[in-house]
Amino acid sequence: MDEPLGALDKRLRETMQVEVRRLQQRLGITTVSVTHDQVEALVMSDVIAVMDGGVLHQLGSPSRCISARPRSSWPTSSASRTCWWEASSGGRSAAC
Repeated sequence: MDEPLGALDKRLRETMQVEVRRLQQRLGITTVSVTHDQVEALVMSDVIAVMDGGVLHQLGSPSRCISARPRSSWPTSSASRTCWWEASSGGRSAAC
């Protein structure tokens, strides 16, 4: 999905983030989404790929990539211009 919630107002977007995540988990499906919204990526993801200019900077859990242990300051300092690839793997490992 490419920016699937981008055209929604803030309230509906937040509701849909939770609903999409719930559906992913209930159905056990993997979903790959592109977003520039860091909060959306954190809410909807098991795995995040942080990319810039086609270069993969980091792949891992949302907390590892963004808050707890980013490999560098780039993922956190560049969040406003970063494309986030999200994957829900139904508890299984995911690779991008």
